[in-house]
Amino acid sequence: MSLPDAARVRQAFHPKGKPLKPTWEVLMAQIILFHDGCNICQGISATVTAAFDSPVHVFESVNLAIQKDRGAQAQALGITRLPSLVVDGRVMRLDDHSPIDHYV
Repeated sequence: MSLPDAARVRQAFHPKGKPLKPTWEVLMAQIILFHDGCNICQGISATVTAAFDSPVHVFESVNLAIQKDRGAQAQALGITRLPSLVVDGRVMRLDDHSPIDHYV
Protein backbone atom coordinates (compact mmCIF):
# COMPACT_ATOMS: atom_id res chain seq x y z
CA MET A 1 0.00 0.00 0.00
CA SER A 2 1.47 3.34 -1.00
CA LEU A 3 0.75 6.48 1.03
CA PRO A 4 2.06 10.04 0.75
CA ASP A 5 5.41 10.60 2.45
CA ALA A 6 3.83 13.11 4.86
CA ALA A 7 1.40 10.50 6.17
CA ARG A 8 2.18 8.94 9.52
CA VAL A 9 1.09 5.34 9.61
CA ARG A 10 0.76 2.52 12.10
CA GLN A 11 0.49 -1.14 11.19
CA ALA A 12 -1.97 -3.08 13.35
CA PHE A 13 -1.34 -6.67 14.46
CA HIS A 14 -3.49 -9.33 16.08
CA PRO A 15 -3.33 -9.25 19.93
CA LYS A 16 -1.95 -12.81 20.08
CA GLY A 17 1.06 -11.73 18.07
CA LYS A 18 -0.10 -13.21 14.80
CA PRO A 19 0.14 -10.65 12.05
CA LEU A 20 -3.13 -9.89 10.34
CA LYS A 21 -3.56 -8.36 6.95
CA PRO A 22 -1.94 -4.94 7.51
CA THR A 23 -4.28 -2.04 8.08
CA TRP A 24 -3.16 1.56 7.98
CA GLU A 25 -4.34 4.32 10.23
CA VAL A 26 -3.59 7.68 8.66
CA LEU A 27 -3.27 10.63 11.01
CA MET A 28 -4.15 13.90 9.35
CA ALA A 29 -1.63 16.75 9.35
CA GLN A 30 -2.98 20.17 10.34
CA ILE A 31 -1.46 22.91 8.18
CA ILE A 32 -2.16 26.64 8.51
CA LEU A 33 -0.67 29.40 6.36
CA PHE A 34 -0.77 32.80 8.05
CA HIS A 35 -0.23 35.64 5.59
CA ASP A 36 -1.06 39.28 4.86
CA GLY A 37 -2.87 38.88 1.52
CA CYS A 38 -0.24 40.53 -0.70
CA ASN A 39 0.48 39.14 -4.18
CA ILE A 40 3.45 37.13 -2.92
CA CYS A 41 1.35 35.59 -0.14
CA GLN A 42 -1.53 34.85 -2.49
CA GLY A 43 0.88 32.95 -4.75
CA ILE A 44 2.27 31.01 -1.79
CA SER A 45 -1.28 30.22 -0.66
CA ALA A 46 -2.21 28.89 -4.10
CA THR A 47 0.93 26.74 -4.25
CA VAL A 48 0.50 25.35 -0.73
CA THR A 49 -3.21 24.71 -1.35
CA ALA A 50 -2.32 22.60 -4.40
CA ALA A 51 0.53 20.82 -2.59
CA PHE A 52 -1.62 19.80 0.37
CA ASP A 53 -4.77 18.88 -1.53
CA SER A 54 -5.10 15.38 -0.12
CA PRO A 55 -7.23 13.46 2.33
CA VAL A 56 -4.34 13.26 4.84
CA HIS A 57 -4.00 17.03 5.21
CA VAL A 58 -6.23 19.71 6.68
CA PHE A 59 -5.08 23.00 5.14
CA GLU A 60 -6.26 26.48 6.04
CA SER A 61 -5.08 29.80 4.63
CA VAL A 62 -5.51 32.71 7.07
CA ASN A 63 -5.26 36.25 5.68
CA LEU A 64 -4.60 38.38 8.76
CA ALA A 65 -5.41 41.57 6.86
CA ILE A 66 -9.00 40.28 6.67
CA GLN A 67 -9.19 37.82 9.59
CA LYS A 68 -7.75 40.07 12.31
CA ASP A 69 -9.41 37.94 15.01
CA ARG A 70 -6.90 35.16 14.19
CA GLY A 71 -3.90 37.36 15.06
CA ALA A 72 -3.89 36.25 18.70
CA GLN A 73 -3.72 32.61 17.56
CA ALA A 74 -0.77 33.40 15.30
CA GLN A 75 1.07 35.19 18.10
CA ALA A 76 0.36 32.34 20.53
CA LEU A 77 2.03 29.98 18.06
CA GLY A 78 5.13 32.21 18.05
CA ILE A 79 4.63 33.82 14.65
CA THR A 80 6.39 37.17 14.32
CA ARG A 81 6.72 37.50 10.53
CA LEU A 82 4.40 36.80 7.62
CA PRO A 83 3.97 34.57 5.77
CA SER A 84 4.47 31.65 8.13
CA LEU A 85 3.41 28.05 7.66
CA VAL A 86 2.35 26.03 10.72
CA VAL A 87 2.51 22.24 10.38
CA ASP A 88 1.13 20.33 13.35
CA GLY A 89 1.99 23.24 15.64
CA ARG A 90 5.52 23.80 14.28
CA VAL A 91 6.11 27.23 12.75
CA MET A 92 8.11 27.65 9.55
CA ARG A 93 8.81 31.12 8.23
CA LEU A 94 8.61 31.42 4.48
CA ASP A 95 9.61 34.41 2.33
CA ASP A 96 9.09 36.73 5.30
CA HIS A 97 8.44 40.33 4.45
CA SER A 98 5.82 41.61 6.86
CA PRO A 99 5.83 41.89 10.66
CA ILE A 100 2.72 40.49 12.30
CA ASP A 101 2.45 43.67 14.42
CA HIS A 102 0.75 45.39 11.48
CA TYR A 103 -2.22 43.00 11.73
CA VAL A 104 -2.87 42.54 15.47
